[in-house]
This record gives sequence, structure tokens and C-alpha cells, in this order.
Amino acid sequence: MPPEQPNESLQALAKDVCDVIAVASRADRVMPVPGYAPPTGEAFRDYLLRLEQMLAVRCAGMESEAAAFLSGEREIVAGTVRLCVEVPNSVSTRVLLVQLLKRMKAVHPAAVLEHEEAIRQLQRAHPMPEYAVVAIDAMIDEALSPSANGRESE
Repeated sequence: MPPEQPNESLQALAKDVCDVIAVASRADRVMPVPGYAPPTGEAFRDYLLRLEQMLAVRCAGMESEAAAFLSGEREIVAGTVRLCVEVPNSVSTRVLLVQLLKRMKAVHPAAVLEHEEAIRQLQRAHPMPEYAVVAIDAMIDEALSPSANGRESE
């Protein structure tokens, strides 16, 4: 990947991987609704980082001892909120935030609670498109509620 343009290379690689999977599975590729597509441009690299961090948080939640390997919990939450601000109409990034909050609450609840106001501000300042607002708002409320423990099924 050329260091001066990694985003274009990453997006091309992601498209190629999806094409290979579609051919191997004999499935037709269906283009997502624009709000459900991953971010493009500069935000794409950050989106991939946040997906990787989400995987680490999920792994940390699998075993009580595994939570000790996770570090930077506060930055993980803050960075995902920043990504949502950068691409405010992306349903994909907001769903990623919701899932991260639910999982992080199980392994490091203080990291979630410390960002609750920023998350509420995100919701006020950058509401989701009309077709997703009710569902996303409900999922955010559930993730921030005191009873959400991060281990519910998805």
C-alpha cells in the first residue's frame, strides 16, 4: 500500500475481499443502503481501527482473566465517539458505537460512564437519518442504562 494514499488502497482491498467471498460463495453482491455502508475517505482507516478495537473488547469480555489484557479503554470509547462525529449520518459507525458500549460496560464500565454525556451530546447534535433514529436512540439508551451489562445476545 502506498503510504501517501493508504485509504484508497484499504478500500480497494476491502472491495477485492468482498468480491472473492461473493464468487467463492456464489452469492450476489448487494450494495448496502448508503447509511449502512462503511465510511469512506479518511474515516475508513479509523473505522477499521475501531472494528479491531471492538474485537479486542469482545475478546476481553469472554473470560474474566482476559479483561486484564485490554488497555486504553477510555480512548477506545472516545475514539469511536469521534468517528461518529466525523461521519454523523453513518448508521454503521453508530451501531459499532452501541455494540462497543454494551461490551465495554461488561469489562470496564467506568470508561462508558465517563463518556455518557459526550454520547448523549452526539445523539443531540448529530441525530441519525429518519429511517434509523428510533432504533439507534433506543439502542444507545439501552447501552447506557444501568441494567445493560454487555452480555446480552445480539
